[in-house]
Amino acid sequence: LRTTHYPNDPRFLELVDEYGFYVISEANIESHDMGFGPNSLAKDPAWGPAHLDRVRNMLELLKNHPSIIIW
Repeated sequence: LRTTHYPNDPRFLELVDEYGFYVISEANIESHDMGFGPNSLAKDPAWGPAHLDRVRNMLELLKNHPSIIIW
């Protein structure tokens, strides 16, 4: 299963762990319509701290769930 952008309900994670589903988890970073060119938020240094903070929060929230195989 692939999650997208936003933190999942804790019950979802309990269920996928229990039933053995594999999960691809994504950080809470959504930048549709920004493209991959010079307007990309990932290329703007001002967004670096926010992106790192969201990735750290995701890892802390999900670190004990064996169902997550890709971050």
